[in-house]
Amino acid sequence: MTADKSSMDAANRQGLLRITPAMVVAARKAHEAAVKAAAKGTAKEPPKGGAEEIFKAALDQHYKGKLEDAVQGYGRALAINPRHVGSHNCMAAALRQQGKLDAAIACYKQSLVIQPNDPSAQSCLGDVLREAGHLGPSLIAHQRAVKMKPLLPEAIYRMGLALRDLGQATSAVSCFEKALLMKPDFVDCRYAHALSLLRIGEYKKGFVEFEWRWKLPGNRPRRYKQPLWDGSDLTGRTILLHQEQTFGDMIQFIRYALPVKKKGGAVVVECQPELARLFLTAPGVDKVVSTGDALPDFDVYAPMLSLPRILKTTMATIPADIPYLSRPVNHDIHIPVPKGVRLMVGIAWSGSPANAYDRHRSCPLDGLLRLLSRAGIAVYSLQKGEAAGQLAESAHGPLVADLGGSIHDFADTAAIISQLDLIITVDTAAAHLAGAMGHPVWVLLPFSAGWRWLGECDESPWYPGDRLFRQSRPGRWEDVFADVEKALTKLLGG
Repeated sequence: MTADKSSMDAANRQGLLRITPAMVVAARKAHEAAVKAAAKGTAKEPPKGGAEEIFKAALDQHYKGKLEDAVQGYGRALAINPRHVGSHNCMAAALRQQGKLDAAIACYKQSLVIQPNDPSAQSCLGDVLREAGHLGPSLIAHQRAVKMKPLLPEAIYRMGLALRDLGQATSAVSCFEKALLMKPDFVDCRYAHALSLLRIGEYKKGFVEFEWRWKLPGNRPRRYKQPLWDGSDLTGRTILLHQEQTFGDMIQFIRYALPVKKKGGAVVVECQPELARLFLTAPGVDKVVSTGDALPDFDVYAPMLSLPRILKTTMATIPADIPYLSRPVNHDIHIPVPKGVRLMVGIAWSGSPANAYDRHRSCPLDGLLRLLSRAGIAVYSLQKGEAAGQLAESAHGPLVADLGGSIHDFADTAAIISQLDLIITVDTAAAHLAGAMGHPVWVLLPFSAGWRWLGECDESPWYPGDRLFRQSRPGRWEDVFADVEKALTKLLGG
């Protein structure tokens, strides 16, 4: 084994060549600049020795999280030996961690020019291409990797991810199942398999597989002295349904409080403080506790998102008694109806930036506002967080009434939604809330949307009253806006 190969294996073991997909786009020039800087001597003084010694020093910086120093080091190694494959691959990994996806792609491509039959580099190239939104080329790269090493479950899994993002969920499931035959305890693959099964409506099998989420890093299950609920009769007992995952997930699954209540017991729901007042309006809920507060006595418990598995939910048995949430009886938010307005529309265009998927599901604000800038429409922003600041930068911003400052929890959001005629939103908690209230809502979806919205349909079985508008191709919000504009014209009678 060469020193280069040995160092590369070490990098793989440390996870440097398998970076998580939580990064954003940058320019290809970063790779060229790093090499040129080293060649011109503008980078830091390199340690003495050949390319391999410099590479190892850079790898040490990479291990320590000093990404820019690592990139410069890999560049110096390449200035000495432009065919040093380890430096190309590890520079690509570091650049990807920095969010410089185009530069990372350039590095992997250069590596493959030197060593074209490297399945690991092909697979990594496919990952970065997918992350950058180049889904077709990503699939081709993964197919090449699998052809080179057909018995490598990681390569098959990653090809499945590319197929999933291309909207080919059934083919993705086949890939994941093939990988799992080779490596049954492959946690990431199990989780992706679950989500793809749910995407195609295979709920019974999908929700069983979804329990593998508890094996994901940083997602330990709760452990109480009381037993997990198995779906049995609850007469005379109290069950705790505890919080997990996001606001939208909790709003979607609080519908299960009523079927649980029908098992005969008392139902205590733990949720984020922002949901506490809202969830008091949910049928079947006896008590609401905010996450972090002391829990009352209970006899059994269940994670909120495990309820579909416990109750053996299928497409035909989704609890879809809409509405199951409502505004509080007493609230102090009152929106006056502007004179001459025919349609009062609430909008939300961005989700949480902490979600790696957010850059795909969030839409351009100006594109949304342009189609709403017509006579007879009053527009109200429900947007919270950093994205709310985009209103001030938009030319259409002055035409929007910003209600974000009036929203302190989701009960406030419900009070606002109830006074508007229509909600137009991307895949956010607002979409779930409007759907759960049975309020008219149009949901704008990316090409590869979350599992609950299924695929190639204009409504969701979870929210039968919702209307879904989908991208025809990845990243094509223009088509979505055109469809929404047509629907608005029809709604307004011409």
